[in-house]
Amino acid sequence: MASTFHWADYIVFSAFIVVSLAIGVFYSCTGGKQKTNSEYLLADRKLHFLPTSLSLMVTFTSCITILGFTAEMYTGGSQFWLYCVGVSLAALAAERIFIPLLYPLHLTSTYEYLDRRFKSKVVRQSSMLMGTIAFVFLEGVVMYAPSIALEAVTGLPTWASIFIMSAAATFYTTLGGIKAVIWTDVFQFLIMLIGMIIALAMGCIRVGGFSNMWELCQKGGRIQSFDFDFNPLTRHTFWGLTIGIGTTWVYLYGVSQPGVQRFSATPSLRDARLTMLLVAPVVCAIYALSALVGLTVFAYYSHIQCDPMASGAVTNVNQIFPYFVMDVLGFPGVPGIFLAAMFSAALSTISSGLNSLAANIWEDFLKERFPHTTPARATNITKGMVIVFGILSSVMAFIAMMIPGQILQVTLALVGAAGGSIVGCNSGWMGRVGVLTLACRWRLHNQIHETHPSSGVN
Repeated sequence: MASTFHWADYIVFSAFIVVSLAIGVFYSCTGGKQKTNSEYLLADRKLHFLPTSLSLMVTFTSCITILGFTAEMYTGGSQFWLYCVGVSLAALAAERIFIPLLYPLHLTSTYEYLDRRFKSKVVRQSSMLMGTIAFVFLEGVVMYAPSIALEAVTGLPTWASIFIMSAAATFYTTLGGIKAVIWTDVFQFLIMLIGMIIALAMGCIRVGGFSNMWELCQKGGRIQSFDFDFNPLTRHTFWGLTIGIGTTWVYLYGVSQPGVQRFSATPSLRDARLTMLLVAPVVCAIYALSALVGLTVFAYYSHIQCDPMASGAVTNVNQIFPYFVMDVLGFPGVPGIFLAAMFSAALSTISSGLNSLAANIWEDFLKERFPHTTPARATNITKGMVIVFGILSSVMAFIAMMIPGQILQVTLALVGAAGGSIVGCNSGWMGRVGVLTLACRWRLHNQIHETHPSSGVN
Protein backbone atom coordinates (compact mmCIF):
# COMPACT_ATOMS: atom_id res chain seq x y z
CA MET A 1 0.00 0.00 0.00
CA ALA A 2 1.52 3.29 -1.13
CA SER A 3 -0.07 5.47 1.55
CA THR A 4 -2.10 5.52 4.73
CA PHE A 5 -4.56 7.97 6.22
CA HIS A 6 -3.01 11.36 6.98
CA TRP A 7 -4.23 13.76 9.68
CA ALA A 8 -5.61 15.95 6.87
CA ASP A 9 -7.84 13.06 5.79
CA TYR A 10 -9.37 12.81 9.25
CA ILE A 11 -10.01 16.55 9.26
CA VAL A 12 -11.76 16.39 5.88
CA PHE A 13 -13.86 13.43 6.95
CA SER A 14 -14.73 14.99 10.32
CA ALA A 15 -15.80 18.21 8.60
CA PHE A 16 -18.11 16.19 6.35
CA ILE A 17 -19.77 14.54 9.37
CA VAL A 18 -20.09 17.86 11.22
CA VAL A 19 -21.81 19.55 8.25
CA SER A 20 -24.25 16.65 7.91
CA LEU A 21 -25.14 16.87 11.61
CA ALA A 22 -25.42 20.68 11.43
CA ILE A 23 -28.05 20.43 8.70
CA GLY A 24 -30.19 18.33 11.04
CA VAL A 25 -29.76 20.83 13.85
CA PHE A 26 -30.60 23.74 11.52
CA TYR A 27 -33.93 22.27 10.41
CA SER A 28 -34.85 21.39 13.98
CA CYS A 29 -34.59 25.09 14.87
CA THR A 30 -36.17 26.73 11.80
CA GLY A 31 -39.58 26.77 10.14
CA GLY A 32 -42.13 24.93 12.23
CA LYS A 33 -39.30 23.29 14.22
CA GLN A 34 -40.55 19.80 13.31
CA LYS A 35 -43.50 19.90 15.74
CA THR A 36 -46.00 18.15 13.46
CA ASN A 37 -45.79 15.00 11.39
CA SER A 38 -46.93 16.98 8.38
CA GLU A 39 -43.68 18.95 8.52
CA TYR A 40 -41.52 16.15 9.91
CA LEU A 41 -42.48 13.55 7.29
CA LEU A 42 -43.62 15.67 4.31
CA ALA A 43 -42.20 19.18 4.85
CA ASP A 44 -45.81 20.42 4.74
CA ARG A 45 -45.78 19.30 1.08
CA LYS A 46 -43.65 22.28 0.05
CA LEU A 47 -40.46 20.61 -1.16
CA HIS A 48 -38.90 21.96 -4.36
CA PHE A 49 -38.59 19.38 -7.12
CA LEU A 50 -34.83 19.88 -7.74
CA PRO A 51 -33.40 18.90 -4.32
CA THR A 52 -36.14 16.30 -3.97
CA SER A 53 -35.11 14.69 -7.25
CA LEU A 54 -31.42 14.60 -6.23
CA SER A 55 -32.42 13.09 -2.90
CA LEU A 56 -34.54 10.43 -4.58
CA MET A 57 -31.67 9.50 -6.86
CA VAL A 58 -29.00 9.21 -4.16
CA THR A 59 -31.36 7.37 -1.81
CA PHE A 60 -31.08 4.31 -4.03
CA THR A 61 -27.47 4.92 -5.11
CA SER A 62 -25.74 3.45 -2.10
CA CYS A 63 -22.08 2.78 -1.43
CA ILE A 64 -22.73 -0.80 -2.56
CA THR A 65 -23.75 0.53 -5.97
CA ILE A 66 -20.63 2.66 -6.41
CA LEU A 67 -18.21 -0.03 -5.26
CA GLY A 68 -20.04 -2.68 -7.27
CA PHE A 69 -20.34 -0.58 -10.42
CA THR A 70 -16.64 0.29 -10.52
CA ALA A 71 -15.77 -3.35 -9.78
CA GLU A 72 -17.99 -4.52 -12.63
CA MET A 73 -16.26 -2.14 -15.05
CA TYR A 74 -12.90 -3.44 -13.87
CA THR A 75 -13.74 -7.14 -14.23
CA GLY A 76 -16.44 -7.20 -16.90
CA GLY A 77 -16.53 -4.16 -19.11
CA SER A 78 -18.50 -1.17 -20.30
CA GLN A 79 -21.71 -2.94 -21.31
CA PHE A 80 -22.86 -2.86 -17.69
CA TRP A 81 -23.35 0.91 -18.12
CA LEU A 82 -26.70 -0.04 -19.66
CA TYR A 83 -27.81 -0.60 -16.07
CA CYS A 84 -28.49 3.14 -15.86
CA VAL A 85 -30.78 2.88 -18.90
CA GLY A 86 -32.89 0.33 -17.05
CA VAL A 87 -33.02 2.59 -13.98
CA SER A 88 -33.98 5.58 -16.16
CA LEU A 89 -36.76 3.59 -17.81
CA ALA A 90 -38.07 2.74 -14.34
CA ALA A 91 -38.13 6.44 -13.42
CA LEU A 92 -40.03 7.27 -16.60
CA ALA A 93 -42.50 4.45 -15.96
CA ALA A 94 -43.06 5.73 -12.42
CA GLU A 95 -43.68 9.24 -13.78
CA ARG A 96 -46.19 7.97 -16.34
CA ILE A 97 -48.01 5.31 -14.29
CA PHE A 98 -47.69 5.72 -10.53
CA ILE A 99 -47.36 9.46 -9.89
CA PRO A 100 -50.67 10.38 -11.64
CA LEU A 101 -52.31 7.58 -9.65
CA LEU A 102 -50.82 8.17 -6.20
CA TYR A 103 -50.04 11.89 -5.96
CA PRO A 104 -53.67 13.14 -5.99
CA LEU A 105 -54.39 10.90 -2.97
CA HIS A 106 -52.04 12.99 -0.77
CA LEU A 107 -50.53 9.93 0.86
CA THR A 108 -48.10 9.88 3.75
CA SER A 109 -47.60 6.12 3.60
CA THR A 110 -47.58 4.26 0.30
CA TYR A 111 -49.60 1.47 1.91
CA GLU A 112 -52.58 3.78 2.44
CA TYR A 113 -53.40 3.19 -1.22
CA LEU A 114 -53.79 -0.55 -0.62
CA ASP A 115 -56.26 0.13 2.18
CA ARG A 116 -58.32 2.37 -0.09
CA ARG A 117 -58.19 -0.04 -3.02
CA PHE A 118 -58.95 -3.30 -1.22
CA LYS A 119 -60.83 -1.89 1.80
CA SER A 120 -58.65 -4.12 3.94
CA LYS A 121 -56.42 -3.30 6.88
CA VAL A 122 -54.90 -6.77 6.57
CA VAL A 123 -53.57 -6.10 3.06
CA ARG A 124 -52.23 -2.71 4.11
CA GLN A 125 -50.48 -3.87 7.27
CA SER A 126 -49.14 -7.14 5.87
CA SER A 127 -47.61 -5.24 2.94
CA MET A 128 -46.20 -2.70 5.38
CA LEU A 129 -44.69 -5.52 7.43
CA MET A 130 -43.02 -7.05 4.36
CA GLY A 131 -41.65 -3.71 3.23
CA THR A 132 -40.41 -2.86 6.75
CA ILE A 133 -38.52 -6.14 7.15
CA ALA A 134 -36.95 -5.76 3.70
CA PHE A 135 -35.84 -2.17 4.31
CA VAL A 136 -34.44 -2.86 7.78
CA PHE A 137 -32.39 -5.66 6.27
CA LEU A 138 -31.31 -3.36 3.43
CA GLU A 139 -30.28 -0.68 5.94
CA GLY A 140 -28.07 -3.19 7.71
CA VAL A 141 -26.42 -4.32 4.49
CA VAL A 142 -25.86 -0.72 3.37
CA MET A 143 -23.90 -0.21 6.60
CA TYR A 144 -22.07 -3.52 6.57
CA ALA A 145 -21.07 -4.12 2.95
CA PRO A 146 -18.99 -0.95 2.40
CA SER A 147 -17.55 -1.22 5.92
CA ILE A 148 -15.73 -4.46 5.18
CA ALA A 149 -14.31 -3.04 1.94
CA LEU A 150 -13.16 0.13 3.68
CA GLU A 151 -11.63 -1.78 6.59
CA ALA A 152 -9.51 -3.92 4.29
CA VAL A 153 -8.09 -0.89 2.50
CA THR A 154 -8.21 2.13 4.82
CA GLY A 155 -7.86 0.29 8.13
CA LEU A 156 -11.05 1.81 9.58
CA PRO A 157 -12.63 -1.01 11.64
CA THR A 158 -15.95 -2.40 10.42
CA TRP A 159 -17.63 -1.76 13.76
CA ALA A 160 -16.46 1.87 13.69
CA SER A 161 -17.89 2.45 10.21
CA ILE A 162 -21.22 0.93 11.24
CA PHE A 163 -21.37 3.02 14.41
CA ILE A 164 -20.50 6.29 12.61
CA MET A 165 -23.05 5.69 9.83
CA SER A 166 -25.85 4.71 12.22
CA ALA A 167 -25.21 7.46 14.78
CA ALA A 168 -24.86 10.25 12.21
CA ALA A 169 -27.90 9.26 10.13
CA THR A 170 -30.09 8.71 13.21
CA PHE A 171 -29.02 12.04 14.74
CA TYR A 172 -29.80 14.36 11.84
CA THR A 173 -32.88 12.43 10.72
CA THR A 174 -34.37 12.51 14.22
CA LEU A 175 -33.79 16.23 14.63
CA GLY A 176 -34.51 17.60 11.16
CA GLY A 177 -37.02 15.20 9.60
CA ILE A 178 -37.38 14.93 5.87
CA LYS A 179 -36.01 18.46 5.27
CA ALA A 180 -32.73 17.43 6.87
CA VAL A 181 -32.76 14.17 4.91
CA ILE A 182 -33.34 15.98 1.61
CA TRP A 183 -30.65 18.63 2.10
CA THR A 184 -28.04 16.29 3.55
CA ASP A 185 -28.71 14.10 0.50
CA VAL A 186 -27.96 17.10 -1.74
CA PHE A 187 -24.78 17.90 0.20
CA GLN A 188 -23.72 14.26 0.16
CA PHE A 189 -24.45 14.02 -3.57
CA LEU A 190 -22.04 16.89 -4.18
CA ILE A 191 -19.35 15.21 -2.03
CA MET A 192 -19.88 11.94 -3.87
CA LEU A 193 -19.63 13.76 -7.21
CA ILE A 194 -16.43 15.56 -6.20
CA GLY A 195 -14.83 12.34 -5.04
CA MET A 196 -15.62 10.53 -8.28
CA ILE A 197 -14.42 13.44 -10.47
CA ILE A 198 -11.11 13.65 -8.58
CA ALA A 199 -10.58 9.89 -8.98
CA LEU A 200 -11.35 10.07 -12.71
CA ALA A 201 -9.18 13.13 -13.38
CA MET A 202 -6.14 11.98 -11.44
CA GLY A 203 -6.42 8.44 -12.78
CA CYS A 204 -6.49 9.69 -16.38
CA ILE A 205 -3.47 11.88 -15.71
CA ARG A 206 -1.55 8.84 -14.44
CA VAL A 207 -2.12 6.94 -17.71
CA GLY A 208 -1.41 9.89 -20.02
CA GLY A 209 -4.87 11.30 -20.62
CA PHE A 210 -8.41 10.21 -21.39
CA SER A 211 -7.60 8.93 -24.88
CA ASN A 212 -4.83 6.68 -23.54
CA MET A 213 -7.18 5.40 -20.84
CA TRP A 214 -9.78 4.53 -23.46
CA GLU A 215 -7.18 2.83 -25.67
CA LEU A 216 -5.90 0.70 -22.78
CA CYS A 217 -9.45 -0.38 -21.99
CA GLN A 218 -10.06 -1.28 -25.63
CA LYS A 219 -6.90 -3.41 -25.69
CA GLY A 220 -8.03 -5.07 -22.47
CA GLY A 221 -11.44 -5.92 -23.89
CA ARG A 222 -13.32 -3.61 -21.52
CA ILE A 223 -14.98 -1.45 -24.21
CA GLN A 224 -17.83 -3.56 -25.47
CA SER A 225 -20.67 -3.25 -27.95
CA PHE A 226 -24.21 -4.05 -26.85
CA ASP A 227 -25.12 -7.74 -26.69
CA PHE A 228 -28.65 -8.32 -27.99
CA ASP A 229 -28.55 -12.05 -27.24
CA PHE A 230 -31.94 -13.40 -26.08
CA ASN A 231 -30.31 -16.26 -24.16
CA PRO A 232 -31.31 -15.65 -20.51
CA LEU A 233 -28.16 -17.44 -19.28
CA THR A 234 -25.88 -14.80 -20.84
CA ARG A 235 -24.43 -12.79 -17.97
CA HIS A 236 -25.19 -9.29 -19.30
CA THR A 237 -27.37 -8.47 -22.31
CA PHE A 238 -29.13 -5.36 -23.57
CA TRP A 239 -32.50 -6.83 -22.57
CA GLY A 240 -31.51 -7.85 -19.07
CA LEU A 241 -29.83 -4.55 -18.27
CA THR A 242 -32.70 -2.41 -19.57
CA ILE A 243 -36.03 -4.22 -19.26
CA GLY A 244 -34.97 -6.59 -16.49
CA ILE A 245 -33.32 -3.94 -14.32
CA GLY A 246 -36.08 -1.46 -15.11
CA THR A 247 -38.77 -3.83 -13.85
CA THR A 248 -36.99 -4.15 -10.51
CA TRP A 249 -36.49 -0.41 -10.09
CA VAL A 250 -40.11 0.45 -10.85
CA TYR A 251 -40.87 -0.69 -7.31
CA LEU A 252 -38.22 1.56 -5.77
CA TYR A 253 -39.21 4.70 -7.65
CA GLY A 254 -42.93 4.13 -8.11
CA VAL A 255 -44.37 2.49 -5.00
CA SER A 256 -41.68 2.15 -2.31
CA GLN A 257 -42.09 4.37 0.74
CA PRO A 258 -39.03 6.59 0.07
CA GLY A 259 -40.18 7.15 -3.51
CA VAL A 260 -43.84 7.89 -2.74
CA GLN A 261 -42.99 10.00 0.30
CA ARG A 262 -40.73 12.23 -1.75
CA PHE A 263 -42.92 12.99 -4.72
CA SER A 264 -45.92 13.33 -2.38
CA ALA A 265 -44.05 16.05 -0.46
CA THR A 266 -43.92 18.38 -3.48
CA PRO A 267 -46.56 21.13 -3.84
CA SER A 268 -48.19 20.03 -7.11
CA LEU A 269 -48.59 17.14 -9.54
CA ARG A 270 -46.38 19.02 -11.99
CA ASP A 271 -43.58 19.23 -9.40
CA ALA A 272 -44.01 15.56 -8.56
CA ARG A 273 -43.61 14.58 -12.21
CA LEU A 274 -40.63 16.91 -12.67
CA THR A 275 -39.04 15.30 -9.63
CA MET A 276 -39.15 11.89 -11.27
CA LEU A 277 -38.27 13.09 -14.77
CA LEU A 278 -35.09 14.74 -13.50
CA VAL A 279 -33.98 11.46 -11.94
CA ALA A 280 -33.29 9.87 -15.36
CA PRO A 281 -30.54 12.23 -16.64
CA VAL A 282 -28.91 12.51 -13.20
CA VAL A 283 -28.82 8.71 -12.85
CA CYS A 284 -27.26 8.39 -16.30
CA ALA A 285 -24.63 11.00 -15.42
CA ILE A 286 -23.60 9.51 -12.05
CA TYR A 287 -23.53 5.96 -13.45
CA ALA A 288 -21.54 7.09 -16.47
CA LEU A 289 -19.05 8.74 -14.11
CA SER A 290 -18.83 5.55 -12.03
CA ALA A 291 -18.29 3.53 -15.21
CA LEU A 292 -15.46 5.82 -16.36
CA VAL A 293 -13.82 5.60 -12.94
CA GLY A 294 -13.95 1.80 -13.09
CA LEU A 295 -12.43 1.83 -16.58
CA THR A 296 -9.75 4.26 -15.39
CA VAL A 297 -8.82 1.92 -12.55
CA PHE A 298 -8.48 -0.93 -15.04
CA ALA A 299 -6.43 1.23 -17.41
CA TYR A 300 -4.02 2.28 -14.68
CA TYR A 301 -3.24 -1.23 -13.47
CA SER A 302 -3.06 -2.43 -17.06
CA HIS A 303 -0.63 0.42 -17.77
CA ILE A 304 1.73 -0.52 -14.91
CA GLN A 305 1.11 -4.22 -15.60
CA CYS A 306 0.20 -5.04 -12.02
CA ASP A 307 -3.23 -6.48 -11.23
CA PRO A 308 -3.99 -6.08 -7.50
CA MET A 309 -6.30 -9.09 -7.68
CA ALA A 310 -3.62 -11.33 -9.20
CA SER A 311 -0.92 -10.07 -6.84
CA GLY A 312 -3.07 -10.67 -3.78
CA ALA A 313 -3.04 -7.01 -2.70
CA VAL A 314 -6.84 -7.09 -3.01
CA THR A 315 -8.79 -10.21 -2.04
CA ASN A 316 -12.24 -8.97 -3.02
CA VAL A 317 -13.01 -7.16 -6.25
CA ASN A 318 -15.24 -4.71 -4.35
CA GLN A 319 -12.09 -3.36 -2.68
CA ILE A 320 -10.50 -2.39 -5.99
CA PHE A 321 -11.72 1.23 -6.02
CA PRO A 322 -10.74 1.97 -2.37
CA TYR A 323 -7.35 0.34 -3.07
CA PHE A 324 -6.86 2.52 -6.14
CA VAL A 325 -7.58 5.66 -4.12
CA MET A 326 -5.07 4.77 -1.42
CA ASP A 327 -2.51 3.51 -3.92
CA VAL A 328 -2.67 6.29 -6.52
CA LEU A 329 -4.45 9.25 -4.95
CA GLY A 330 -2.75 9.18 -1.57
CA PHE A 331 -2.13 12.92 -1.29
CA PRO A 332 -3.07 14.36 2.13
CA GLY A 333 -6.80 15.07 2.19
CA VAL A 334 -7.75 13.16 -0.98
CA PRO A 335 -8.42 9.79 0.72
CA GLY A 336 -10.50 11.74 3.26
CA ILE A 337 -12.65 13.08 0.42
CA PHE A 338 -13.01 9.54 -0.91
CA LEU A 339 -14.05 8.21 2.51
CA ALA A 340 -16.56 11.06 2.80
CA ALA A 341 -17.90 10.18 -0.66
CA MET A 342 -18.39 6.53 0.32
CA PHE A 343 -20.10 7.51 3.56
CA SER A 344 -22.25 9.99 1.61
CA ALA A 345 -23.57 7.22 -0.59
CA ALA A 346 -24.35 5.10 2.47
CA LEU A 347 -25.82 7.85 4.69
CA SER A 348 -28.23 9.03 1.99
CA THR A 349 -29.78 5.55 1.85
CA ILE A 350 -29.77 5.02 5.61
CA SER A 351 -31.36 8.37 6.56
CA SER A 352 -34.06 8.07 3.91
CA GLY A 353 -34.86 4.58 5.11
CA LEU A 354 -35.11 5.64 8.75
CA ASN A 355 -37.50 8.50 7.96
CA SER A 356 -39.63 6.29 5.72
CA LEU A 357 -39.81 3.39 8.17
CA ALA A 358 -40.91 5.73 10.96
CA ALA A 359 -43.60 7.17 8.67
CA ASN A 360 -44.93 3.68 7.93
CA ILE A 361 -45.11 2.61 11.58
CA TRP A 362 -46.98 5.77 12.60
CA GLU A 363 -49.37 6.02 9.66
CA ASP A 364 -50.10 2.32 9.15
CA PHE A 365 -50.02 0.98 12.68
CA LEU A 366 -49.93 3.51 15.53
CA LYS A 367 -52.09 6.38 14.26
CA GLU A 368 -55.42 4.58 14.52
CA ARG A 369 -54.47 3.20 17.94
CA PHE A 370 -53.83 6.68 19.32
CA PRO A 371 -56.58 8.75 17.65
CA HIS A 372 -56.56 11.55 20.22
CA THR A 373 -52.81 12.12 20.33
CA THR A 374 -51.75 15.75 19.94
CA PRO A 375 -49.67 16.66 16.83
CA ALA A 376 -46.60 17.37 18.97
CA ARG A 377 -46.86 14.04 20.78
CA ALA A 378 -47.39 12.17 17.50
CA THR A 379 -44.24 13.77 16.11
CA ASN A 380 -42.25 12.79 19.20
CA ILE A 381 -43.44 9.20 18.80
CA THR A 382 -42.35 9.25 15.16
CA LYS A 383 -38.95 10.63 16.16
CA GLY A 384 -38.68 7.83 18.69
CA MET A 385 -39.34 5.32 15.93
CA VAL A 386 -36.44 6.81 13.92
CA ILE A 387 -34.14 6.09 16.87
CA VAL A 388 -35.55 2.56 17.24
CA PHE A 389 -34.98 1.78 13.57
CA GLY A 390 -31.50 3.30 13.74
CA ILE A 391 -30.65 0.81 16.49
CA LEU A 392 -32.34 -2.09 14.66
CA SER A 393 -30.43 -1.31 11.47
CA SER A 394 -27.14 -1.32 13.38
CA VAL A 395 -28.01 -4.66 14.94
CA MET A 396 -28.88 -6.00 11.48
CA ALA A 397 -25.50 -4.83 10.18
CA PHE A 398 -23.72 -6.89 12.84
CA ILE A 399 -26.01 -9.86 12.16
CA ALA A 400 -25.09 -9.59 8.48
CA MET A 401 -21.50 -10.40 9.47
CA MET A 402 -22.63 -13.87 10.50
CA ILE A 403 -24.62 -14.71 7.37
CA PRO A 404 -22.64 -17.10 5.16
CA GLY A 405 -22.34 -16.58 1.42
CA GLN A 406 -22.93 -13.42 -0.59
CA ILE A 407 -24.97 -11.09 1.58
CA LEU A 408 -26.21 -9.07 -1.39
CA GLN A 409 -27.97 -12.14 -2.79
CA VAL A 410 -30.01 -12.52 0.39
CA THR A 411 -30.87 -8.83 0.32
CA LEU A 412 -31.93 -8.91 -3.34
CA ALA A 413 -34.15 -11.91 -2.65
CA LEU A 414 -35.87 -10.27 0.32
CA VAL A 415 -36.29 -6.81 -1.22
CA GLY A 416 -37.33 -8.33 -4.56
CA ALA A 417 -39.95 -10.57 -2.96
CA ALA A 418 -41.45 -7.71 -0.96
CA GLY A 419 -41.20 -5.22 -3.82
CA GLY A 420 -42.68 -7.53 -6.45
CA SER A 421 -45.65 -8.33 -4.24
CA ILE A 422 -46.32 -4.66 -3.46
CA VAL A 423 -46.05 -3.63 -7.13
CA GLY A 424 -48.46 -6.46 -7.95
CA CYS A 425 -50.99 -5.15 -5.44
CA ASN A 426 -50.68 -1.60 -6.76
CA SER A 427 -50.76 -2.17 -10.49
CA GLY A 428 -52.53 -5.41 -11.25
CA TRP A 429 -51.26 -7.35 -14.27
CA MET A 430 -48.15 -5.18 -14.77
CA GLY A 431 -47.02 -5.88 -11.23
CA ARG A 432 -47.58 -9.61 -11.64
CA VAL A 433 -45.32 -9.56 -14.69
CA GLY A 434 -42.82 -7.77 -12.47
CA VAL A 435 -43.06 -10.50 -9.83
CA LEU A 436 -42.36 -13.14 -12.50
CA THR A 437 -39.41 -11.12 -13.84
CA LEU A 438 -37.95 -10.76 -10.35
CA ALA A 439 -38.24 -14.49 -9.75
CA CYS A 440 -36.52 -15.30 -13.06
CA ARG A 441 -33.75 -12.79 -12.45
CA TRP A 442 -33.10 -14.22 -8.98
CA ARG A 443 -32.92 -17.77 -10.33
CA LEU A 444 -30.52 -16.75 -13.10
CA HIS A 445 -28.47 -14.65 -10.67
CA ASN A 446 -27.77 -17.80 -8.62
CA GLN A 447 -26.89 -19.82 -11.73
CA ILE A 448 -24.49 -17.12 -12.96
CA HIS A 449 -22.85 -16.78 -9.55
CA GLU A 450 -22.08 -20.50 -9.58
CA THR A 451 -20.35 -20.03 -12.94
CA HIS A 452 -18.66 -16.69 -12.06
CA PRO A 453 -18.09 -16.81 -8.27
CA SER A 454 -15.67 -13.86 -8.35
CA SER A 455 -18.09 -11.48 -10.04
CA GLY A 456 -18.61 -9.52 -6.81
CA VAL A 457 -21.32 -6.96 -6.17
CA ASN A 458 -23.31 -6.07 -9.28
